[in-house]
Amino acid sequence: MKLSERFIKDDQGVAIIIAMFTLVILTLIGIAATRTSNLEQQIASYDANYKRMFYNADAGIQWALAMLELDHVEQATNPDNPEPCYPDACTSINP
Repeated sequence: MKLSERFIKDDQGVAIIIAMFTLVILTLIGIAATRTSNLEQQIASYDANYKRMFYNADAGIQWALAMLELDHVEQATNPDNPEPCYPDACTSINP
């Protein structure tokens, strides 16, 4: 029997090589899935923080505009008082 014929017929070690190759491929797929999941989680966290900051800034702008409008109304109704009057600082507003 020639060496090449014996090598072809003797396939006892092939199963372990295929099993090892399959395990390596599955491990690489698992690592890639974990990295993708972590990246998606970071992106979602950054997006939530961005939205929270945006809405807080918008609320601050709306509050400032309301305070400016209230100051304008207070000065129009009480021309003797040049100081602005905010709701938590005023004891009474003269209409």
